Amino acid sequence: VEGAWVLPPPSGVAWKAVVHFTGGAFASILPQLTYRLFLERLANRGIFVVATPFSTSFDYNRCAAEAFMAFDRVQDTMAGEIDPLSLSAFESLPVYGIGHSLGSVVQVLGSCQFPYLTREGVVLMSWNNKPATDAIPLLSVLLGSDLSASGLGAAGPLLNSLLSSPGQVSNLMSVLQTLGISSDQTEQLMPVLEQIRRINQDMATGDLNFTPGPEQIKEIIARQYSTKNNLLIKFRDDDIDETSDIHAKLDSLAYFPKVEKVELSGGHARPLAQPLPEGYSDIRTGAETATRFIDQFSKSAMAEELGLTQLGKGLGSLGRTFLDQMPGESGSGGAAMPEQDIDLVVDVVIAWMEGRVEDYQTHLTTTF
Repeated sequence: VEGAWVLPPPSGVAWKAVVHFTGGAFASILPQLTYRLFLERLANRGIFVVATPFSTSFDYNRCAAEAFMAFDRVQDTMAGEIDPLSLSAFESLPVYGIGHSLGSVVQVLGSCQFPYLTREGVVLMSWNNKPATDAIPLLSVLLGSDLSASGLGAAGPLLNSLLSSPGQVSNLMSVLQTLGISSDQTEQLMPVLEQIRRINQDMATGDLNFTPGPEQIKEIIARQYSTKNNLLIKFRDDDIDETSDIHAKLDSLAYFPKVEKVELSGGHARPLAQPLPEGYSDIRTGAETATRFIDQFSKSAMAEELGLTQLGKGLGSLGRTFLDQMPGESGSGGAAMPEQDIDLVVDVVIAWMEGRVEDYQTHLTTTF
């Protein structure tokens, strides 16, 4: 609906609330895939989900405007498309915002830019407002230790070339399909590759900083943020989390918003957990093989000749990180089973909406 992914609760499940969801960097463009399990679990608990994709950009205000304008259009469209009884129920529901990582920053800035899109409350998961290469780990992978304006180096022109014409895109899709990626999955990957290409173009200008910057965002919050109910969720093994910073800022506001905090186990990517598909062991084996190949390629003379050594090393490191997070089929040998991971996060969100989040603060968390 209007470019957003809309997921109502299943038939027979009472509607409790509307959630406007915004995801993290790069994952934000395909929330129906990257956050599928989390959003489906919310819907199963009576949440009418509206996930608005947005393109990752160094301009945070643009990200927020893209996401919130899409949500506004969805509300208008829903008013004209659903039956009167459902419309009445929909319009009577409280609206909450939920953001993860960059999506948390988008929720706060969007609430300031579009105050007429009022929210009952906002959930901020894995808040971080660091410089670009710290806030978005993939950028550090792509740039390596060279934080100059070189962007992706030799890989930049290659990616530009691959995405420059329908014929080249078709060739790239064919290559991906030979690697076992379905045509549907390949088409869904295209927006992500296009985002990386656009980020590379932004990096080529030499400006690797987000706008507004961290101090500017704090000033915007002090002047304009007015959401009264806020839930902060921190994951204990998240190395780029800055939840304590947003907590301190919200606590300092003159209108004394209600701020509740929950800390859960896991890392930055916990809300991105996916159900284990059929043949999961084969997928893990394939991922291990691909990672070993990338590692070997990054050490080759061909990689050096093409200027892809640093990119190869970075992608190999990223692959090993993903493998470390991939669970065993029985839930051992890595993260917990994805369904268990997501169900607990959803339990916390629902409990907060119902005014009983203190149960989780007491039994499942530690203090900041």
